[in-house]
Amino acid sequence: MRILVVEDDRSLLHAIADLLKDEGYKVDVALNGEDGYSMAETGIYDLMVLDIMLPELDGLEMIKKLRARSIKPRRFS
Repeated sequence: MRILVVEDDRSLLHAIADLLKDEGYKVDVALNGEDGYSMAETGIYDLMVLDIMLPELDGLEMIKKLRARSIKPRRFS
């Protein structure tokens, strides 16, 4: 399973990513909504963990943009 984690707090981002990696997941990370959106639009993720209050593009707007383009985590497609 491949997971995208988007969080602007570096320590929290790395704590979440490390925990998921320790459980055997493949994890990609982004520190802001624009980078997260660019990564998410590839459609390769099974799950996305998003902070709501992100710089550049907040988590809710990111979800709206992805849904408008019919991009969803693979497990929910």
